[in-house]
Amino acid sequence: MDHLEVFGSDKFCSLKLENVSIKDHGSFMCLLNQADVFHTDQSFMALEVATRAQIKLKKKQGEEESILELVEGEWVDLECEGSRAYPAPSFKWDVPGKERVLSTEDKQPEQGSQTFHSISSIMYTAKKGHDGSIIRCTTTQTHKGSILYKNSQNIILSITKAVPLAATKTTSLGIYGVGLMAIALVILILII
Repeated sequence: MDHLEVFGSDKFCSLKLENVSIKDHGSFMCLLNQADVFHTDQSFMALEVATRAQIKLKKKQGEEESILELVEGEWVDLECEGSRAYPAPSFKWDVPGKERVLSTEDKQPEQGSQTFHSISSIMYTAKKGHDGSIIRCTTTQTHKGSILYKNSQNIILSITKAVPLAATKTTSLGIYGVGLMAIALVILILII
């Protein structure tokens, strides 16, 4: 570790870190050994390195998109994903027409690291009046009440009006025609 400098004497030890990175997260121990009086003392210090969440806003199990194209009445599950974050982020959603958004959250430590992978999910139902509006996911990372990082990701809504299904009108001639065909089929079967 070329960015780490340790110095001291038989009465103190000191550690100087420059260009601290996520790799420095962990515990450090200072060990004093006074051999002339057979006395050993040690002290531990924990170093926590905050890292900004890398966030993505996307359809559940989909790719990140900047525009979400939906038909009025269609619903979709959206995920806001925060990865490589320390401490774990909390999530806030801004959705058109909603003051309070119900979401589910899952936070898991990332393997081999002190960082977290977190996901917040919501279900959104498209409304034509939301066309051109934005859904925003904001992550906030705090430590002892202080905000360390705040990050937002937006997705623009493109909502099209649902097209009604075309229904055909059955005329009385159509019904009579089907009835006559059925009678002709029965007579044909009886003759054979």
